[in-house]
Amino acid sequence: MQHISRHFVNNVDFIAEDLEYIDRRLPKSFDLIKERPQNLGSLSRKVLRAACISVLAEYPHRKTIDYMGISLLTGIGNFQSALNPGQTINIDMGYKKLSFQGIETTAYVDTNTWENLFHLAVILRDYESINILNTVPESLMRGSDIIGDEADYPIIRFYKGFYDSRFENQIGDLLIEALKAVRPGLHEGEREDYLLFVKGPELDLYGYFFSDKQEEYQQHLAESILNHKRYWTTDERDHDREGWISLPLTAACAIAYDNKGYSPEVDSPYVPLWLVKREF
Repeated sequence: MQHISRHFVNNVDFIAEDLEYIDRRLPKSFDLIKERPQNLGSLSRKVLRAACISVLAEYPHRKTIDYMGISLLTGIGNFQSALNPGQTINIDMGYKKLSFQGIETTAYVDTNTWENLFHLAVILRDYESINILNTVPESLMRGSDIIGDEADYPIIRFYKGFYDSRFENQIGDLLIEALKAVRPGLHEGEREDYLLFVKGPELDLYGYFFSDKQEEYQQHLAESILNHKRYWTTDERDHDREGWISLPLTAACAIAYDNKGYSPEVDSPYVPLWLVKREF
């Protein structure tokens, strides 16, 4: 099996110390949600970073799953709050239940946040959360504090369509529209590089999956992981949590594994096999 190592990250032990701080703060953060539901989005983002740190530092798998679950449910709670101001929102994390009144907010309802939550939901096989995310209208994301460019929306329509039976016969067209949106020459600078090395290869992977081309799928998966590594191996990006684990590729592989039985033939910390195979 081919192995693709992670790019070098300095001071992993120092970075991992953040987990101790987050663990100490979580109980108080939960208690504050009732009075400050506006904190949900930032809490979700911080815990997602913790999940990525736990993968980087090779913590027990259960720790990573707990962080992912908290990030997913608090992030979705923030979207629900923004969509239902004045209504009671309940979040059940099993060991902790949160209840608060929804408020109007434009924070952490952007396209990047939506995509992160979608990928977490797919990896965790949390189909209830996927259904909730599918109800989020583009208008909310377009009105967020951080407005994505037009390439984001056809990508999200494709993601939504995969889990919406109404688009069962249109998923190929949705993928084509998403691929058109990320084709070279439409963007500039770092955004162009991101779409070229990260999003484009991920979307192409779905194309091989839909076409039942397993050999090409496996070859392209290895190329996609190498492109991910190439993009994140820079002095400016090597400490960005998005680079430590590829949530998009891990989610895509989970879908291929669950639906077609495609087990990755490449081993890489960017796409943890235990997450793909749901060994948790």
